[in-house]
Amino acid sequence: MVDAREAMLDELIVQLDAIERECAQVPHPVIAIDDLPAFEGDAAKEFVAHVRGMREQGVEFAIACTPLAGETVRLLSDSAKLTAKQLTVRPREFAEWSRVLAISSKLDVYKLTQGVPALVAALQATVDTMGEERQPLATATCNLYSSVLDELERADDAIRILAETLLLVGSGSLRDFAAAGTPVDMSCLQRLVHDYPVFGYDAATNSFACMGADEGVLQPIGERIAKGMPQIVRRAVRIQVRAGRAGRAVELLDRFLSPTDALHVLSHDPMRFVLSGQAPFINRIVGGSKGLEDQTNADPNLELAVYGAALISGDMRLARTLAGTFAIQAEGLASRVDQHDWEVARALGSLWSSCRGVELPEVSGFAAFSPGSCQDAEALALHERCFRGLIEQGVWTGEVERFLERRVGKPFPLASESVACGIDIPNLLLTCDVLLAEALTGVLGRIDERDSALAALVEPLREQRLLPILNHVRLVCSVRRLLSGTPLVDEQAVVDANTLAVRTSDLSLQLFSAIMEGWQDLTVNQAGSARFRGQQAARLADARHPFLARGAFFLERVASLRSISQLAIREEAGAIDLNRRDVDAEDAWACALYLSAAHCDAELTAWCSLQKDTLFTPSFRLFARLALSVMGEKADALRRMLPRPMLPYYILDVGVVPAPLFDEPDRAAKQEEAVGHITFRMLGGFSIERNGHIITSNIWKRKKTGMLAARLALAQGGLVDRQVLYDEFWPEMDYKHARENLYATVSMLRHSLGENGKDGPQYIVLQGGSIGVNPEFISSDVQFFEKLARIVLLGHVRLSAPKTIELCLRIEQLYTGPLFVPTDGVTTYFQRMKHVLQSKFIDCMVRGIDVALAEEDLTSALWMAEAGLQQDATREDLMRSAMHVYDELGRRKDIVELYGARMQSLEMQGKGGPEPETKRLYREIIERYRLRSIM
Repeated sequence: MVDAREAMLDELIVQLDAIERECAQVPHPVIAIDDLPAFEGDAAKEFVAHVRGMREQGVEFAIACTPLAGETVRLLSDSAKLTAKQLTVRPREFAEWSRVLAISSKLDVYKLTQGVPALVAALQATVDTMGEERQPLATATCNLYSSVLDELERADDAIRILAETLLLVGSGSLRDFAAAGTPVDMSCLQRLVHDYPVFGYDAATNSFACMGADEGVLQPIGERIAKGMPQIVRRAVRIQVRAGRAGRAVELLDRFLSPTDALHVLSHDPMRFVLSGQAPFINRIVGGSKGLEDQTNADPNLELAVYGAALISGDMRLARTLAGTFAIQAEGLASRVDQHDWEVARALGSLWSSCRGVELPEVSGFAAFSPGSCQDAEALALHERCFRGLIEQGVWTGEVERFLERRVGKPFPLASESVACGIDIPNLLLTCDVLLAEALTGVLGRIDERDSALAALVEPLREQRLLPILNHVRLVCSVRRLLSGTPLVDEQAVVDANTLAVRTSDLSLQLFSAIMEGWQDLTVNQAGSARFRGQQAARLADARHPFLARGAFFLERVASLRSISQLAIREEAGAIDLNRRDVDAEDAWACALYLSAAHCDAELTAWCSLQKDTLFTPSFRLFARLALSVMGEKADALRRMLPRPMLPYYILDVGVVPAPLFDEPDRAAKQEEAVGHITFRMLGGFSIERNGHIITSNIWKRKKTGMLAARLALAQGGLVDRQVLYDEFWPEMDYKHARENLYATVSMLRHSLGENGKDGPQYIVLQGGSIGVNPEFISSDVQFFEKLARIVLLGHVRLSAPKTIELCLRIEQLYTGPLFVPTDGVTTYFQRMKHVLQSKFIDCMVRGIDVALAEEDLTSALWMAEAGLQQDATREDLMRSAMHVYDELGRRKDIVELYGARMQSLEMQGKGGPEPETKRLYREIIERYRLRSIM
């Protein structure tokens, strides 16, 4: 093996001759030359002649070189050659490489490395590409591209410039280059990707993807290019802007170019930056209104950018001021402003037409636009028209889906795909329209991945301070969760949307938000507040808002039904005219709910028969389903009237309670939805699972680590004071040593849970002098048990008898045994919690047995009785419930054994007999059996 890097020709020949002499007696010698220098002219010919001479003596060669040594390669025309592409790892070989190098199967090795062997090797023993494990691959990727640029500096300038541009752009389509006025020379591209197959070029789609571009790995490469040729950075910025990736353009501008360059770019494409949500960048570069005032001859394009940024940021005062300025300058604007930008800005301003003075004037001098030539303006106008038609009239034509199909190739573009490039506001608004229409027209079943993608945009929108767009997205997410029966995670969304609507004088949005807030109030038993909101919305809605007027009426009727007395319900039900024909869905359901709550079963049957078609209007399903859910037992009669095929459309809770509220997700769903989720199992033993798989780290053999994990998990999302932990875990130590031990134990716990720095999930949180687990990533069976027990014992959620029984059976299934109690340290807290949880379990079993006996469900009652006795046979209320069950089943022997065991236990403890109520019940049951035997 000869390492020929930077070797001179004479040195290399001397070394080869020496090797030839050493191998004179070796059969079939092979010399491998690595990193052959780029010899040219006579030097290349001399080297090739020497190699051929040695080959004639029986020596074989294997030579590795870069494309820069192309002249030597061409002179060795009689040799077998392998191109760079042929040396990459093939897709079918990745599995073997991953096995040998211990690379996690979860990683997309080809996407990360494009098959470059050195990069695949850099992934050795890698489980995740986040945190510290990411560094070796990032360094290897950066070094690879640096070496490519080093070689290209000695090659054709056109190829080097193309490579640098590709690296700055990162990924995309080559059509974007042509759109920016810099088309790619295909001959240069073919030579580049042939010699250096590290740019991810796909001829079928005419696209490319550089490795590490999305993770910021190539920043040192960008700094190198910007330092040598800043004009290439300007070209890359122009390509990104024209491709609709203003977010990445802003990154390049901030990192590598001056504010003057940024102003120049912004003035050429002001509305592209606005529609990508780059309001902070615009305000920072231009300086907002103050910056414009400082410019004696302000560029109207920059003013237009600030105007758009003010609109999407919610600064209506600044937008109104600039709109007034444009109105004064209207006559001369046609020659100074691009027509496309002006039409887009006008369409954007029309979204807040209710806010006086923010709309832009018409400008004469522009040519007429042909249809489809300004898709951004069309998209904004379409959103305004369809959104208003949806919330005011309840009308949805599907025009938005067809437009999106033409614009982006799919009717439901997942907005999260564009976050790195900038938020595409027109697409985002249209996507929100589609998702909202599904909810308001009854099409929505359950929330899906589109909701997750939309929710993922909340933080980017908040970071960019795009208040109106943020509130709109949050409103759509909350409405879909509300109408699908999924627990709300952002109760403030409808309130904030209402507040902004008031600020912008948007009456339609005010009414819509008020109605949704009313339904939200109903789900948390605030019927009075919901009724008030329904009355207010009904009073303000007029003929322009028929959908809102009907929605307000239905909300008010349902809220009234929840808050008035049973006598008033019967009076209103008695006043219903069953012969009415001209009723809409809202009125039909309101009447049906009143008849159901009044227990007017005959009238309800007649009403449902007469109004069957109106009641089952598909577009009203979700509101009817929500009303049935919040009405609880008052709607039981109406639920029984529903045809069986219709039940999935109108019943939120399949089984006991709404599955999203109380059901513990199955392992597959948990693994898919929450990668890195930790579950503590502490009932009946102690184990910790990640995504459904038990963590089997040796660290758990350390008692303190497992004990600390259990102690923090028992806090159920709360924080535990460090002093409490010192006293419980190291009571014999002083403060200093206890603190050191706690710090070491927390570090081991973090390591064992897989916490890997700032980039990954943070499982353990430290706040002030307290420690806790992060409830976003950690849950426990105790937490789930407490949630279910609260529902059963407190009665805040109205449950029918069968649902109560089913819920108690699920509690029995979850409570696999007493709470885990460590054997080390001060375990007083664990012992106390063990007793509390066991008592709650017995209380739930007693409650379930009583309800099951009332429903004559003896099988369930027996199951719960025996489960409770297995955990605690000393509770005499449980004992009495079990005796009732055995009595109903005719199992006298079991009653005698149960009572006898209790008597014997009390005698051994030196206590008196059972409680008087237990004695009385036992005597009654035994006497009843005695009389039966006599008879």
